[in-house]
Amino acid sequence: LWHLSFLGASSQEPLIAHLMQQLAITLNILQADIELIRDVTMGTMITEVVGSPENVQAGMKFLQTKGVHVEVI
Repeated sequence: LWHLSFLGASSQEPLIAHLMQQLAITLNILQADIELIRDVTMGTMITEVVGSPENVQAGMKFLQTKGVHVEVI
């Protein structure tokens, strides 16, 4: 499972779609929430992640380069 935290612009990008299409990772969204606080969009998501270990690692690095905090839970 991944706990993802988005802030600002990263919450508006189709990052999950990119992971699924480009890296052949399947993400099952178990819980998600997006809020606007002081004109800043913030979001959290808990996902089940399925894919090869190499692709899962690449997906985690991709999200981090986009400013998403990724925590394995």
